[in-house]
Amino acid sequence: MEDSEDDAMLIVHEIEHGGHDVDFERCDCAAEIKDALSRREWDVILSDHAMPKICAPEALYIVRGFMVETPFIDVSGWMDEKLAKSIKR
Repeated sequence: MEDSEDDAMLIVHEIEHGGHDVDFERCDCAAEIKDALSRREWDVILSDHAMPKICAPEALYIVRGFMVETPFIDVSGWMDEKLAKSIKR
Protein backbone atom coordinates (compact mmCIF):
# COMPACT_ATOMS: atom_id res chain seq x y z
CA MET A 1 0.00 0.00 0.00
CA GLU A 2 1.66 3.12 -1.23
CA ASP A 3 0.32 6.42 -2.55
CA SER A 4 3.50 7.18 -4.51
CA GLU A 5 3.99 5.10 -7.64
CA ASP A 6 7.70 6.01 -7.66
CA ASP A 7 8.16 4.78 -4.09
CA ALA A 8 6.27 1.57 -4.86
CA MET A 9 8.47 0.90 -7.87
CA LEU A 10 11.60 1.55 -5.79
CA ILE A 11 10.48 -1.11 -3.29
CA VAL A 12 9.67 -3.57 -6.10
CA HIS A 13 13.05 -2.90 -7.70
CA GLU A 14 14.90 -3.55 -4.44
CA ILE A 15 13.04 -6.83 -3.84
CA GLU A 16 13.74 -7.95 -7.40
CA HIS A 17 17.38 -6.91 -7.00
CA GLY A 18 17.48 -9.33 -4.07
CA GLY A 19 16.66 -12.15 -6.47
CA HIS A 20 12.91 -12.45 -5.91
CA ASP A 21 10.11 -12.45 -8.47
CA VAL A 22 7.53 -9.82 -7.61
CA ASP A 23 3.85 -9.87 -8.49
CA PHE A 24 2.39 -6.76 -6.92
CA GLU A 25 -0.55 -4.44 -6.86
CA ARG A 26 -0.36 -0.89 -5.55
CA CYS A 27 -3.29 0.25 -3.41
CA ASP A 28 -3.75 3.63 -1.77
CA CYS A 29 -7.28 3.59 -0.34
CA ALA A 30 -9.62 1.30 1.58
CA ALA A 31 -11.67 0.27 -1.48
CA GLU A 32 -8.56 -0.81 -3.42
CA ILE A 33 -7.26 -2.78 -0.42
CA LYS A 34 -10.57 -4.62 -0.04
CA ASP A 35 -10.66 -5.34 -3.78
CA ALA A 36 -7.11 -6.74 -3.82
CA LEU A 37 -7.79 -8.92 -0.76
CA SER A 38 -11.02 -10.27 -2.22
CA ARG A 39 -9.38 -11.40 -5.46
CA ARG A 40 -6.37 -13.37 -4.22
CA GLU A 41 -4.06 -14.32 -1.38
CA TRP A 42 -0.83 -12.39 -0.87
CA ASP A 43 2.52 -13.59 0.50
CA VAL A 44 3.28 -10.28 2.23
CA ILE A 45 1.71 -6.84 2.50
CA LEU A 46 3.92 -3.75 2.60
CA SER A 47 2.32 -0.49 3.64
CA ASP A 48 3.49 3.09 3.77
CA HIS A 49 2.71 4.35 7.25
CA ALA A 50 1.01 7.61 6.30
CA MET A 51 -0.85 8.17 3.05
CA PRO A 52 -3.40 10.86 2.16
CA LYS A 53 -6.36 8.45 1.99
CA ILE A 54 -5.44 5.84 4.63
CA CYS A 55 -2.76 5.07 7.21
CA ALA A 56 -1.10 1.75 7.98
CA PRO A 57 -3.05 1.03 11.21
CA GLU A 58 -6.33 1.53 9.30
CA ALA A 59 -5.07 -0.66 6.46
CA LEU A 60 -4.04 -3.36 8.93
CA TYR A 61 -7.52 -3.26 10.46
CA ILE A 62 -9.03 -3.88 7.00
CA VAL A 63 -6.57 -6.71 6.28
CA ARG A 64 -7.33 -8.44 9.58
CA GLY A 65 -11.06 -7.97 8.92
CA PHE A 66 -10.60 -10.34 5.98
CA MET A 67 -9.20 -12.89 8.47
CA VAL A 68 -5.90 -12.66 6.63
CA GLU A 69 -2.80 -13.70 8.56
CA THR A 70 -0.47 -12.48 5.83
CA PRO A 71 2.61 -10.70 7.21
CA PHE A 72 1.98 -6.95 7.24
CA ILE A 73 5.05 -4.70 7.16
CA ASP A 74 4.64 -1.02 7.93
CA VAL A 75 7.24 0.91 5.93
CA SER A 76 8.07 4.41 7.11
CA GLY A 77 10.84 6.90 6.83
CA TRP A 78 9.82 8.72 10.00
CA MET A 79 8.23 6.27 12.44
CA ASP A 80 10.14 5.65 15.66
CA GLU A 81 10.17 2.51 17.83
CA LYS A 82 7.62 3.91 20.29
CA LEU A 83 5.07 4.55 17.54
CA ALA A 84 5.76 1.15 15.96
CA LYS A 85 5.04 -0.60 19.27
CA SER A 86 1.80 1.34 19.71
CA ILE A 87 0.23 -0.07 16.54
CA LYS A 88 -2.27 -2.76 17.45
CA ARG A 89 -1.57 -6.06 15.74
